[in-house]
Amino acid sequence: MEINLREQAIRYGTPFYLFDFDRLAEQVRTVRNIMGDKIRLCFAMKANPMLIKGMDSLVDCFEVCSPGEFRICEKEGIRREKIVLSGVYKEEQDIRDVMEKYGDAGIFTAESEAQFLLLEKLSRECGIRPEVLLRLSSGNQFGMDESTVKKIIAGQKEKSGEGPRITGIQLYGGTQTKKPGKFEEEIHKLDCFLSELEEECGFRAEKLEYGPGLGVNYFEKDKPLDQEELLGHLSAALHDMRFKAALTLEMGRFLCASCGTYVTKIADMKENDGVKYAICDGGIHHLNYYGQTLAMQIPFHEQIAGDGRDLKSGREENVVLCGALCTTADVLVRDIPLSDPETGDLLAFENAGAYSITEGRYLFLSRDLPAVLFAEGDGQNEITLHRNAIHPDEINR
Repeated sequence: MEINLREQAIRYGTPFYLFDFDRLAEQVRTVRNIMGDKIRLCFAMKANPMLIKGMDSLVDCFEVCSPGEFRICEKEGIRREKIVLSGVYKEEQDIRDVMEKYGDAGIFTAESEAQFLLLEKLSRECGIRPEVLLRLSSGNQFGMDESTVKKIIAGQKEKSGEGPRITGIQLYGGTQTKKPGKFEEEIHKLDCFLSELEEECGFRAEKLEYGPGLGVNYFEKDKPLDQEELLGHLSAALHDMRFKAALTLEMGRFLCASCGTYVTKIADMKENDGVKYAICDGGIHHLNYYGQTLAMQIPFHEQIAGDGRDLKSGREENVVLCGALCTTADVLVRDIPLSDPETGDLLAFENAGAYSITEGRYLFLSRDLPAVLFAEGDGQNEITLHRNAIHPDEINR
């Protein structure tokens, strides 16, 4: 059933996000069908923490990168066994609290030698042996280089039966990967490194968690992307690895981008020195796409007549689409074609299910945070209000 966004705007006001859980489940099924039953699926909740309750029945585990994300999991009833507690910075008291409360349950990652030593210290103090994945760097501030990983493994072998249990490697390659060559080369290097660990350190990884960072098309001028073909190449590359370990595929954007729609309303129209402007009640503090540089690209969108008129017969004109913030930077699109745009018309931006909900400049100017709607119900698209608009003025005082 098609969702009538105009009805939702009348009922709940604008701006708002709408997350479609049927579409989310369909995307997860697509990935699973192509990747096969042997590969576990991990949702990187930083992409959209509001989806984790619906994701609980769809994925095998969650990557959690902060104490706040962990508390969200607790409040939503996500079992510790399903959480890979990651993050480039881990506070000692936070880790201690988790270990004392949950013991050996779940997985930790170590992103540096100091972080591993902290996990080792706390596990001994708590009398547990938690499972740990060592994160391998992909050439940035995250994770460790190969020599550091080997050093930790060699040192841990000398402490047999004590401290954390190193069970495998975690590697996150990047983001917006749309060409198979990138992850194919990365997987080949990873395969060679796993063999080196066995040959040089006598360590055979039981588990591998890999994030390929598969890309999503956001803009009308993007080259066509066949996601099933991309997944097919990924599946082939992973299955061709010589080194066999229990494989978990970590994904965020690729799983949930398509389930989200952001809806904002044209609140004002004007013309300055021959340039036509449409002012929305939302803006760049709510909508954030990867690669949205200087508002020069047009995202996939739909114009919806606020008064129900037929837009097909309207005259198309290009306008500069701006938001409600008092800054010249608040331009969503610099040259967007609209059909006889009027105050009250809605603009629905697609593929807003990942990151926009958390990456926008929410507190600037103390503008309200948008309402959040859920569409769910096994194809019936029952609309529920998940969160009312939030007034940030109390936060900014």
